[in-house]
Amino acid sequence: MSGLTEFEHRTADELEFLRGLGAYCARPHNRAELLRKYLTAAAHRIEWGRINKQKAIAMARRLLRNEQGIIP
Repeated sequence: MSGLTEFEHRTADELEFLRGLGAYCARPHNRAELLRKYLTAAAHRIEWGRINKQKAIAMARRLLRNEQGIIP
């Protein structure tokens, strides 16, 4: 497992999480709202471990724009 413990997520893991955000909920959720909440929480997140903070936030913003119908 290349030196990672099972709890250490990498950038690729976080981006995959963002792509699937809201897709696996038992109750329907507003994906745009979930992405906004992720961005709000990210602003307060101190420990990013092996996750590239800039890439994760950029992906969340891009996905949010897509959800809102804003084409980059």
